[in-house]
Amino acid sequence: MMMSKTFQKGFAILPILLVITLLAVSAVSTYFVINQGTGGFISRASISRMVPPECSGIRLAKGTSASSSVKNWQTYLTKDLEEKVVVDGVFGNQTLAAVKKYQEKYEVPVTGFIDLATCQKRNELEGGTNVSVTPPVVTDTPTSAYVLPPICDKGKSLRSGMPQDTAVTNWQNFFNSVEGETLTVGTTYNAQTIEATKRFQKKYKITVDGIIGPQTCGQRVKVEATITPSVTVTVPPDEPSPTVTDTPPDITIHPTIPVNPAVGKVELSFVLSTQGITKELTNSQELPFQVKLKGPTNTEYSSGILTAKADKTWSGDVTFENVKSGTGYTIYVKAGKHIQKKVCVVAPNESVAGTYNCKLGSITLQQGKQSFDFSRILLLAGDLPIGDQQDGQVNAQDIAFILNHKGSTEPDDLEIGDLNFDGIIDTQDMSLIVQSLNVKYDDE
Repeated sequence: MMMSKTFQKGFAILPILLVITLLAVSAVSTYFVINQGTGGFISRASISRMVPPECSGIRLAKGTSASSSVKNWQTYLTKDLEEKVVVDGVFGNQTLAAVKKYQEKYEVPVTGFIDLATCQKRNELEGGTNVSVTPPVVTDTPTSAYVLPPICDKGKSLRSGMPQDTAVTNWQNFFNSVEGETLTVGTTYNAQTIEATKRFQKKYKITVDGIIGPQTCGQRVKVEATITPSVTVTVPPDEPSPTVTDTPPDITIHPTIPVNPAVGKVELSFVLSTQGITKELTNSQELPFQVKLKGPTNTEYSSGILTAKADKTWSGDVTFENVKSGTGYTIYVKAGKHIQKKVCVVAPNESVAGTYNCKLGSITLQQGKQSFDFSRILLLAGDLPIGDQQDGQVNAQDIAFILNHKGSTEPDDLEIGDLNFDGIIDTQDMSLIVQSLNVKYDDE
């Protein structure tokens, strides 16, 4: 049977109408979810975005070693930017630079992360399909921004100018404890550490280049294998030393009385930076904060007051009693409207705001006064003191407070929700909270 011309024309434009309808539904759905959500909040469960499958629920950052996803992006960036990016599955400095260049090229926010916006741009260029995902900025499980390298990781080396990380600290501790060096632990791979490396290489007659590579790592393994354990026997005063028989070979007996490490009062001064400060602060502005220690002595929180400085940072002091002097400390800092930050070294730094992360503490504390400049890392805002209490996370309660007090300049409201200290609760404060959802929880 022959179709009428009118029917044929109607049938021909049907696919076009279907596409237009789907696009309209998608736009309305996205607007509703973002602007309405559930009771006015941002919904985490049903935002549908155009993203490649390998980006579903993932945010890749420097230090990530999610091999398959990172390799996928390294291969893609090499092709798109027409420059070689090493395809090794590790998100290092070269990959970070390539990601930023890609973001600049296609005018997406230059964060250095392979995040949702970057994934969407790639999908747009490659013609991907809709994949429903939970945006990575609101995942319930915080992920580490850094993967700690083994002491002698294959294919890696430590050389001049490398930033402070656990591998550098590990080697500095080794040089001090085994080779008798007096290095400052927790610094970058600096001139002092390079010279210690050269002395180690010269001592064991290996290539003297100041670089910790496979040869130097191999020699360290040999050295540590020959270290003789030491047994200490405590002898009370005025009593003869014990007679030790059948002593195992390579065991040294030291009949000495050990000296306990000093225990006393520690006064710590801090310089800190908080997220979102764009205007000069006045010295009348204050912010409560608290600090706790983990290491040779574990403490409860000690509270203090931060005072604003003209350079947009804060300074404040806390005091601890009965703290053992020694190394291996981790310092936890939590400001009055912010997520707690765990700090493992004396001079922490980060290339992307809010991404500093660490595992093993190497800070040395002594009796008396000590100062720490933590201003090169940001305390992320968002854990609001609602009801004079913070709950250790950024959640719907914090978002609701900002929404319900938008436009307020009341002092009581500002004390809780003015995150950038500009004298009003507004969309800038909401933006800071959304950014902090990347981390969401206190460091522990």
